Amino acid sequence: MKKVLLITLIFFTVVIIAGAVFLLTLDVNRYRPFIVSRLETALGKPVTVEKIGLSWQDGLALKIHGLAIYSRPEAPQPLFSLESAYAAVNAGALLNRQLQVGDVILKSPEIRLVRLADGSLEGFEKNPAVEPAAPGKGDTAAAAALSFLIRSLELRGGVLIFRDETENPPAEWQLTDVDAELQDIGWGHPSPFNVRASFISGRQNLSVAGKLFLPAPRTPAILKDVHFETDLAAVDLNRLPADQRAQLQKLRLAGKITADAPEVPLEPGVWKTLKSQIRLTDGSMAAPDAPAVEQIELRAGIQGSQLTVDSLSALLAGGEIGASGKIENLDTMPQASFQLTAARMDIAQIAKAKQGEPRPTGRATLLLNAAGSGRNGRQLLTSLQGEGKLALSEVVIHDFNLLREIFDSLSIIPGLVPRLKERLPPDYQKKFEVNETRLAATDIPFQISNGLIAANPIRISTEDFQLMGAATVTLDGNLAAQTMLLIEPQLSAAFIRSVEELRYLANTQGVLQIPIKIQGRLPHVKPFPDLQYVGSRLAVSKAEELIGGFLKPKKEETAAPAPGAPGGPPAPDASAPQTGATPVPSRPLSKEEKVFSILGQILEATGEKSSQSSTQQ
Repeated sequence: MKKVLLITLIFFTVVIIAGAVFLLTLDVNRYRPFIVSRLETALGKPVTVEKIGLSWQDGLALKIHGLAIYSRPEAPQPLFSLESAYAAVNAGALLNRQLQVGDVILKSPEIRLVRLADGSLEGFEKNPAVEPAAPGKGDTAAAAALSFLIRSLELRGGVLIFRDETENPPAEWQLTDVDAELQDIGWGHPSPFNVRASFISGRQNLSVAGKLFLPAPRTPAILKDVHFETDLAAVDLNRLPADQRAQLQKLRLAGKITADAPEVPLEPGVWKTLKSQIRLTDGSMAAPDAPAVEQIELRAGIQGSQLTVDSLSALLAGGEIGASGKIENLDTMPQASFQLTAARMDIAQIAKAKQGEPRPTGRATLLLNAAGSGRNGRQLLTSLQGEGKLALSEVVIHDFNLLREIFDSLSIIPGLVPRLKERLPPDYQKKFEVNETRLAATDIPFQISNGLIAANPIRISTEDFQLMGAATVTLDGNLAAQTMLLIEPQLSAAFIRSVEELRYLANTQGVLQIPIKIQGRLPHVKPFPDLQYVGSRLAVSKAEELIGGFLKPKKEETAAPAPGAPGGPPAPDASAPQTGATPVPSRPLSKEEKVFSILGQILEATGEKSSQSSTQQ
């Protein structure tokens, strides 16, 4: 009996070893054309496979080397590639010279998506290079091929590269550490899937889950009950490409983004039928030297090629932000329109002052209605057209006295401020001593066009003056304003009584007018009086007075007595030694010469001061 059992055990051992040797030495590479053909039928795209063999991977497995799927035969880079894939095979089927594949594991695959300059995705158009199946049978054949080849699919450590050629230069983004599972692949029933990946992060921070329905006759493959989720707090902007990292690496993000879509057809023109709801909760964004945006809440929806922002709310600098709008033509040239309100923001937080600079406080409210188009943020900003209003209230500029700043700059009038302080009544002298400027509440309307913000008119008031004019601001924050400072009539009269030259800068109502230029990059701007204008007014007014006096009838003049004559100066001493050149007799300047001399001196001084002011600016 023992001999029988021993012989039986030896027999089965030999059979198993022989079967294993047979399976491992079986040339399954001859199935390669068949597998490639089935994959091309299922995918509708060119497929290449370098080699197929058998190995042991948690059981007998089919190993595929050098798999690549292309958008078209001449494409320089594949849409999908991997070094190796393992597929569990049915050993019994192999013994019967049949290939049956179950679970498939793809290790470190690379998927490449390219958004072309026209906005379409490369490889997701109809490909005439691949012969389609007969109408009504191709989809069935594709599903049968997949069912034949794969029961479940697992992807480990993949990379998804997205290149956007609508940008200039083209932008490239990557999903790394991609893990995915697709279970129960088959015809006529849903196949659950789950994808996890890292986006600009050292850990997996986004996931997508749902159900896949394989294509049916005249019906594309469909994703159903799709749920997307990502955690912005895990984003590490130090992982951005070098050209983007410099601007964004100090930005800190937080919040949870979720999106749900009941159905996503996997076909060209997916935007036409896509419906999805998007939410952002507990969001925040912070950057150095800027107020943090907190408590960001977003509700939006996608229907077809239109994104509608139903509501966007946030807190910024102690104020509340609210916005709504829409973006149309997402699949071609996006066109956006929106309304924005930012109510009662703290100016001290928005315009943080550096050490030694004026320090503004108060509240600002912004209203904006605008529209634009573009495939990226820069194009959208430069195309914006719209209008809005900036309302300022309770504004105080600490450590800054605008009147003193302007009059200190009027150096063309020697000793102007000391003379004013010396001669003004005490109540008016305090106007120069106070170290702040208080502004009355004001509204500043503006328009946006071609990347430029234009505010006209501007009217800013205090109890002592008005500042009126116009200003422009570029997208990068450079401000240029031309304004006129109008000093309150009673204060103007007191200034003119104290410094007579100031009367030349007054209008017919006796109000002092001084043109002011305001320049700089927000919020660090500085006012400069127009010295060339001031000098010209002084020169012209003084010249008018002199010319007017010259044109008046002359009074009869009495000749001066000659030297040595009675009543005249003493005669020169002839015996005194003579040294040097013979002196040229001096004579008084005529009125015409006085006019041109004064004009020349004033204009020369004006040119020097204007040149110095321009150099400082």
